[in-house]
Amino acid sequence: MSLSIQHERSAHRFAAQVDSAQCVLDYSLAAGVMTITHTGVPPEVRGRGIASTLVQAALDTARAEG
Repeated sequence: MSLSIQHERSAHRFAAQVDSAQCVLDYSLAAGVMTITHTGVPPEVRGRGIASTLVQAALDTARAEG
């Protein structure tokens, strides 16, 4: 699935708008380690691979930024 994902650095969040639903992945940073704390995909858009796409974006960013 191709999504337009925004990295909201100050909020420690990745977000994507799907149809009219806001989908998010929240994370914390400590000692150079990203910990994913929450993914949220509303019921009306579940089952499309959105959460896994958000996780992949977070992992790609973590790797790229060391």
